[in-house]
Amino acid sequence: MILEPQKKNPFMTIWNIISIPLGVIGFLSLSDALITFHENIHQIIVSYHAIVYPVFKFIFAWLWFEVPRHIFDYLFLGILFASSERKVWGFRSITENRLKDIGLHLCFFLFSTLFWPFISFQMIYETLRTNSDGLFTELTKGPNPIHVKYMRRDQDILVFRYLGAVILIFILILILNYTYLIKAQQ
Repeated sequence: MILEPQKKNPFMTIWNIISIPLGVIGFLSLSDALITFHENIHQIIVSYHAIVYPVFKFIFAWLWFEVPRHIFDYLFLGILFASSERKVWGFRSITENRLKDIGLHLCFFLFSTLFWPFISFQMIYETLRTNSDGLFTELTKGPNPIHVKYMRRDQDILVFRYLGAVILIFILILILNYTYLIKAQQ
């Protein structure tokens, strides 16, 4: 069986010729929007600094040295992560003494705030090594499969969903704050 060469559609040939200059014109018009977008992002970051940094400067005012600003960002992300983690795990009574429970939860919150990258990597690792049913994937393979269920998989995923929602809401608040400031200046 011999295949005949297919004839090219003339409209496709014309489109291939015209699409290149039209794409270039589109990217050129987009570059102007990217320049103003860069300025908008810069103003949103300035708004973030104006909202968050004074709080941390007040908290660390008792120190005799100035705390670097990137520490504020790290702690802010840690607070977002720890609050999302507390939202998922809730406030469970550990001891009979209510005051001791509050102290322990405060210690866990501070620990989660300071070491949030390590805790999040551990959560990601535990989530990735299980399938959607929560079974460890490496144990279910082989000649003698063992089915061990990781019970906290759904909670780990929920922490990241809450964290994403909190960050999205915070970004929306910053954008609304920024647009309100622009309207107030005009």
